[in-house]
Amino acid sequence: RAADSTLQLGQETNELNKEIYDKNLAFNKEVYDQNLGFSKQVYNETTARNEPTRKLGQAALTKMSEKTWVAAPTLEQFTADPGYQFRKSEGEDAMKRQAAASGLRVSGSLLKGMGNYNSGLASQEYGTFYNRYMDRMTSEFNKLASISGSGQIAGNAQDAAGQNYASASGNAGQNYASALGNAGSNYSNATTNNNANM
Repeated sequence: RAADSTLQLGQETNELNKEIYDKNLAFNKEVYDQNLGFSKQVYNETTARNEPTRKLGQAALTKMSEKTWVAAPTLEQFTADPGYQFRKSEGEDAMKRQAAASGLRVSGSLLKGMGNYNSGLASQEYGTFYNRYMDRMTSEFNKLASISGSGQIAGNAQDAAGQNYASASGNAGQNYASALGNAGSNYSNATTNNNANM
């Protein structure tokens, strides 16, 4: 009778050990899933938060690469400049009004005076136009460079989030595997010891 009682107690202990083992497995699987889920959520949120800035930076970089930044303005750009057009038109109109007031319409001297005026105006205005043009180019370049830099920072943040996700996933997997191994070992040892005592 004592042997039967010992055998029954041993079987109950084995069942209890199996139940503890199964609970350990379930608990460790839940911890693993939560760790993995949290890491993935952080990665997804970081990537989503930085994506618009990364895309803006990429677009700015593309725009920067499509433009020639060191070229001087062309003659067409200069002569189409509203400031130059205004001064030229005003100067020519003033000369025409002066000639008309003197009773002259179109004369060689008027044409020569207009030619000299336009030549001098072009010489004076080109330097001003060139400086404005270069200031505008520099300003545009600096804005694009700043946006591009922000995009690079956002891209780096996404890269770091990906590396952190991979590292956290790997750590969670190692911890889960270690916990499973420990639980299995504990179950095996408890069952073996219990069976030896039956």
